[in-house]
Amino acid sequence: MTLLDRMFDVYIDLNITLAVTALLWVTVKALMGRLGNRLAFSVQLGLLNGFFAAIFLSPAIVFAHQYLVVSEVVPASLSVNLADYAVSQYLRGGIAIPAEDFQSLLGMRARMSESVLTMAPGFGTAVVLFLMAGFCYFAARLTVNFVRLNRMLASCHEWRSNGRVQLLISDHALVPFSARGFFRHYVVIPSELLTEADDLRLVLKHEFQHLRQGDVTWEIGLELLRPVFFWNPFFYVWKSEVERLRELACDQKVAENAHVDLKSYCLCLLRAAQAGLRKRQARGKKDGAGVAAV
Repeated sequence: MTLLDRMFDVYIDLNITLAVTALLWVTVKALMGRLGNRLAFSVQLGLLNGFFAAIFLSPAIVFAHQYLVVSEVVPASLSVNLADYAVSQYLRGGIAIPAEDFQSLLGMRARMSESVLTMAPGFGTAVVLFLMAGFCYFAARLTVNFVRLNRMLASCHEWRSNGRVQLLISDHALVPFSARGFFRHYVVIPSELLTEADDLRLVLKHEFQHLRQGDVTWEIGLELLRPVFFWNPFFYVWKSEVERLRELACDQKVAENAHVDLKSYCLCLLRAAQAGLRKRQARGKKDGAGVAAV
């Protein structure tokens, strides 16, 4: 088996594992709701991030297991092979389909992989072109977004700096947000918030909590993976769940602070959303197109 074959096999396995783990997450989420942990957002976010990390560590784990089996460190009886398991179930009568159909089913993945890797006319060529076009499109969009972010950060005014965290003031930012580079973290504050001391204090607590949770790093990681898994709907399920839980977990942690008034914090979030909406509408009218989003 060539290196390209192995890489494509790993890619297919990752997509399958992503789908299976997404279904597992739905089960875990429902179970937590029944156990009364439906609102434990930090716990849910930690579990979700852990599942996601395990998915992308799984190829290394499988490779290490295979190496240990070959080296006879681990008994061959502990080797896990889904094809062998399916064959054993078929021989025991657990799978009731004709032998020819079962053999064709077992070889379907190998045939499809070979068709794609050899760019066979028809299916193979279409899949390769689709994957290449999608990867190029989403990679280009990701590059544009990073360039825009760098321009935004470069246009900001430095307010304060503490260690690796830098506070920036922006005249163009729609809402407060956090970002990071290789070594530094940034919190960007719209300039009009400087006149609202109470809101500014709450916004900073919110953005610092995002940095403590590592949310920015996770978001960058997910965006870097989008060009590779753009076609897999389960990737978007994961991303949507991570985005939802990270905001809820962040708000929950801030609201648990004894020095934070819950009503004031909620009103602060609403004012920030309203301010962002007004800016989007103003820019939309200026460009000749109305855009409304919160």
